[in-house]
Amino acid sequence: TTHHTHHGIWHAAFSPDDRCLVSCSLYYTAHVWNVDDGMSVSPVLQHSDFVWHAAFHPDGRLIATACHDQTARIWDIETGKLVVPIIRHEDSVDYVCFSPDGQYLATGCRDASTRLWETSSGLPVGAPLRQLIVPKGLAFHPDGRRLLTCQEWGGTGTGYARLWDLATLHGSHAALNHG
Repeated sequence: TTHHTHHGIWHAAFSPDDRCLVSCSLYYTAHVWNVDDGMSVSPVLQHSDFVWHAAFHPDGRLIATACHDQTARIWDIETGKLVVPIIRHEDSVDYVCFSPDGQYLATGCRDASTRLWETSSGLPVGAPLRQLIVPKGLAFHPDGRRLLTCQEWGGTGTGYARLWDLATLHGSHAALNHG
């Protein structure tokens, strides 16, 4: 059983080998748990505000977290220490995901931008990918050359997805109506 006191778990994700999971809390923490026995396998990953989202690196040794304090962080699971300087945004960071090869981290921010970062250095790659509305999800294509960003238009049920070519940073646009 995993628990984050009375503030609840906001998001959880499995490790690539399915042996661990990470949970994100509104209690300013992320925890890594052993799936079989529910025991903690990492020091608590402490933040200064709500932790909205987390993702495992494809090799399973790192975790990225997205935080309301306008930051994303890349952690070493074993030590619980940051592996690159804190990645800063202009607004709350709500989503993170690693590229399939682990070289890049994508972050989705409430300022309606998505950014790419080098996992090894934490440095930005290119200009922000600008959207009209706040990203509601991110996913790399399995080939690692494209990134999908998803948005929802103000509670209307109309979803928008954009598939970005990471070589050119140009995106296609398709409306997906889920209403």
